[in-house]
Amino acid sequence: MIKTEIMFEILKQKSIPIVESLHRRIFGHEMSEEMRKFLGNLSISFFGGAFYSVLLFIVSILAGRFLGPIDYGKYALYVSLFSFFTIFLSFGLETTIIRLAAKADADMRKKIISTFIFFFFVNAIFWSLISFILRVLLLRYLDCQCYLFFLLCYFR
Repeated sequence: MIKTEIMFEILKQKSIPIVESLHRRIFGHEMSEEMRKFLGNLSISFFGGAFYSVLLFIVSILAGRFLGPIDYGKYALYVSLFSFFTIFLSFGLETTIIRLAAKADADMRKKIISTFIFFFFVNAIFWSLISFILRVLLLRYLDCQCYLFFLLCYFR
């Protein structure tokens, strides 16, 4: 863990002068402290997304290797379906919550975030009940094993 932190610190120290030089050439002035903070946060988000993509790539390769073509096709279908169903879980409110919370003061921010968490859990319970009630129909239509269906449903 310490080696990873040291590696990120070295990467950060080497990339800051390059980014500052690009900023100076593009905008014609030095970077502000707010811009440095923004780029630092953006880099964390970028590296998190890159790590997630690499991990997902490895899992997909291993799933294809161990499941075989027919079962991997079913797995891909289930993942696609439940990725679609997650749209209804949060209705895309994450972006709105981030925007509202960034503009709000500390008390309002707590109210916004707690309201979203409450909405998210109530909505998750609602859709879990719907999937539990309709499980027989879904399992018959999708022709899959029950444990795989519920594992994917609740994991997503």
